[in-house]
Amino acid sequence: MEVGMLWYDAEPGRAVPAKIERAAAYYKSKYGRNPTVCFLHPATAGPLSAGSVAGVEVRTSPAVLREHFWLGVGPSQVEGERRALNRSG
Repeated sequence: MEVGMLWYDAEPGRAVPAKIERAAAYYKSKYGRNPTVCFLHPATAGPLSAGSVAGVEVRTSPAVLREHFWLGVGPSQVEGERRALNRSG
């Protein structure tokens, strides 16, 4: 992911999947598209260390601060959109 949105959510009563869903909904309202990938710290992820939540691929990275969620569009989707734009233009 080259560009993304950093989301902070340390609300204690909310489960991690719900935090990802909330961040993804905000991402869509702000950028007009759904994110495809979310990176979070392994300690934040807990048992949710990989998989998918609401169509968003979940990955862990110690480079992301705890309680932060880095959402964006994966490189394969960006490249596909670039090819489609080049064909139509």
